[in-house]
Amino acid sequence: MADEKSILTFLTESADLPELITRRQFVGLFPASKREDPAVRALYQDLYDTRSAQIHRIQKKINLECLDSARVLREDLARAKGFADAASERDDNDEIYDEILLRRDRKQLSLAEMLSQMELAADLIKRQLEEIDESTAQKLEECDTVVDSLSDLRYKKLRTGAVDECLEGLAVG
Repeated sequence: MADEKSILTFLTESADLPELITRRQFVGLFPASKREDPAVRALYQDLYDTRSAQIHRIQKKINLECLDSARVLREDLARAKGFADAASERDDNDEIYDEILLRRDRKQLSLAEMLSQMELAADLIKRQLEEIDESTAQKLEECDTVVDSLSDLRYKKLRTGAVDECLEGLAVG
């Protein structure tokens, strides 16, 4: 339940309409001649009500998902321990679980399929890390070049004509 509370807090804590835009800010978006119009205030209230209903639906879905995942975990644990009868026990939340399971189209994967997908994901992550490493090495080389150039400038070791080229480059840009 602590995870459920964390998810709810993270996803919905600052999602209320006044957190995003206050009534005053909303009214300020309209031309001055329309700001006192009751329709503007009614529109904000309608947006507020709609947003609140959306947040409530999202919170309910999160709660249902948490309940469903807890049930699935309990069933998997019971199966893993060999307690087949424990998985068939019913509790107060079974009506909710049944509703979720009827709406959801679950594709059961075999262990081999899961391992194959995990290996593909691991390969993809490895490739992405290699690309990041290559990009980082390239950026470091560029930084070293810039630092060397700045060092030459600082210690006045520029080649003849480099200052003029620099000034010309700045004038063009």
